[in-house]
Amino acid sequence: MAQGKQTPRQKMINLMYLVFIAMLALQIDQEIVRSFYDTQVSLTETRKLTDAKNQLFEYNLSEKAQISPEDKASYDNYMQLKQLGDDLIGDIEGKKQKMVALSGFKYSETDFDYNTLNSADPATSLFFQGGEESKPSAEAKSMMSKIDVLRNFIVQKFEGEENFQNVVARAKQNIITEYPKKKNGKSWLVHKFYNQPMVAALANLEVLETEIRNIQSDVLSVYLQGKSVMADPNATLVTDTPKTVPPMISNSTHQEDKKEDFTATITSGTVLYQGFPNPVNVDGATSSTSISASGATVSGGGGKWTVTPGPVDEVTLTVGGKSTKYMVKKLPPVVGTVRGKSAVAMPATSIKNQTVAVDMPGFVYPVSFAVNGFKVKVPNKPSVSVTGNSLAEVANLFANLRAGDKVTIHDIEVTATGMGNSIPKTPSNVTINVTN
Repeated sequence: MAQGKQTPRQKMINLMYLVFIAMLALQIDQEIVRSFYDTQVSLTETRKLTDAKNQLFEYNLSEKAQISPEDKASYDNYMQLKQLGDDLIGDIEGKKQKMVALSGFKYSETDFDYNTLNSADPATSLFFQGGEESKPSAEAKSMMSKIDVLRNFIVQKFEGEENFQNVVARAKQNIITEYPKKKNGKSWLVHKFYNQPMVAALANLEVLETEIRNIQSDVLSVYLQGKSVMADPNATLVTDTPKTVPPMISNSTHQEDKKEDFTATITSGTVLYQGFPNPVNVDGATSSTSISASGATVSGGGGKWTVTPGPVDEVTLTVGGKSTKYMVKKLPPVVGTVRGKSAVAMPATSIKNQTVAVDMPGFVYPVSFAVNGFKVKVPNKPSVSVTGNSLAEVANLFANLRAGDKVTIHDIEVTATGMGNSIPKTPSNVTINVTN
């Protein structure tokens, strides 16, 4: 700044400079808030995908628990863990809703409420009595008590077992209510929630919820390790190990007048997919062995058939007079992905290097997809059509994106191989959250 008396023009320039700096700081602050919010939303989507996968594993373990005492004990242990996890997540979800209600925040893409998300009042008033840093509220104590109960259960149940070392270590590190050593002199509760913007508090709670579901997933993976599993349309899992269902006894006789035992093997376990030609192999079948199905069409022969269920919930397969019922489920959803995920965060400079792919989570059959084209939408611009699977073709769209912006990939066109005459649905959109 010049020394001595300033002219009116100099004073005006200095004032404009200060205003500019203030506006720039405000803009940066808004971008940070928006980025935090998008991160929290992405975490929620990831947690829901993990939850869906856990439901698949849980179903498989429950099936095995009916025939194996070892699996029954494993299932009982897991259900205790799940109950505690569900209880804690339910409590956390209630806290999130209360904070949002206290703040009055309402999401709007066109008029984003930065100020409310940036307010520290909701988290401070919810977790601290009278807003005092040294007085945790009843809401805080309730949540912390449930966190301690869950962590202590995991440690007591699994510590000392080699296969669960990672589970116990994660629980001790992440399912906590106090740090081994205070961070900057602050306790866990104060560090996470006192005088914290609501958007940060929401993200902190979501991280905790995600970790709970991930630990459940790890436990289920250990219990099911090396065992065949069944597919579920809403989960992400692929297995090459078929599940053998109980033998179906034929009522037919041969020259020796003996009954034959037929074992039907279905790659998808005890589940058949609606509208899909499910391979069904029958061990011990001969050229004279017949198979029929209610609610489905059957083709093939010689022990190798395909069963294509119609719009039914259950199909009864009959081999040599013995019938067995199978659950019918709809084909899993077709999901658009970038870097293997339907929601991903990256710098704007990296977007042009990405390719769009398609996945069918939870489908056990060898299906491949070729992306023929898609559309890209960036803020304040119309959608642009792209041929092929590369984002490099529209690299110019991403040149001026800033942290907090969102890129949407939609109307993905695909060709599927390995689905017979089944036509895949339009894949779900891909969201790219732009970071710094």
